[in-house]
Amino acid sequence: MNDDNVKKKNALDPAREFMTYFRRGYSFWLVLILGFGNFIGIWYELLGFDQIFLNLIDFILVAGPVVVILAALIGYVDIKRGLYSKETEILTLNNPVVARMDVRIEENSRKLDRILASIDKEE
Repeated sequence: MNDDNVKKKNALDPAREFMTYFRRGYSFWLVLILGFGNFIGIWYELLGFDQIFLNLIDFILVAGPVVVILAALIGYVDIKRGLYSKETEILTLNNPVVARMDVRIEENSRKLDRILASIDKEE
């Protein structure tokens, strides 16, 4: 067994793992839930929907699906025709791992071209 491939345990690994879970949970799930709750509360109280609906639960049952569908449509348009593709392209180009992969792909492509050319010459 090759010792280079065995990952050595570090005393900081549990803390790093915790921080990874924390960042993922906070930056996506907690913010999503709090943002949705904030949206519902503001619309219900400040925009007068409390006068239309008898209680908050009725408003959530009506507004919740509308908001989810509207957000999905906005996300779809953004991914298909919006800034998502440009943003992904910029993040990919600025990623050093991807840059190294691009160099390797280019090198391998040239090697493959030479091999195919030599096969064509033999035939």
